[in-house]
Amino acid sequence: MTADDEGFRYETGGDDDLSIHRIATPGKRSGTIGPRPDHVVFWLADGRASLTADDGEHWEVGAERPMMLSASVAYGFETDATATTLLHLSPSLLGDTGESSVFGQPDAADPALEPLRALLREASGRILDPALPADDRAALNRRIATVVLSTFTRSRSDVA
Repeated sequence: MTADDEGFRYETGGDDDLSIHRIATPGKRSGTIGPRPDHVVFWLADGRASLTADDGEHWEVGAERPMMLSASVAYGFETDATATTLLHLSPSLLGDTGESSVFGQPDAADPALEPLRALLREASGRILDPALPADDRAALNRRIATVVLSTFTRSRSDVA
């Protein structure tokens, strides 16, 4: 699905376990991303973002740095990025059963981010493909979940 209205574009695809959302919009934005059902890995194609978790932890995020937004955490943000990609992952895909994990962020220069970056470049088009067979989609979802879990460590779990 794609929308185009005064420079705004939105594209999405995937399934209930893993979906991708690409957003393109001009200008600076700020707001709050409240707790939500899914964990979200996001990355900017350009620009910068300032991100603050509800516990006060703060990050300055540049382009191409994947960041994990834990489902149970609210985040305040400001960004001047014109293109953002959000990868939604269900807690069950990441092994959460009755708990909501909170994930730590690797340092921006951590080489452990590269396998995730490479996989996201390779797999984004396939995730968006509505004709991807269910078995292939399930295998791709598991592969992405494995790489996400090797990139972002669980720092704690809160009982839901």
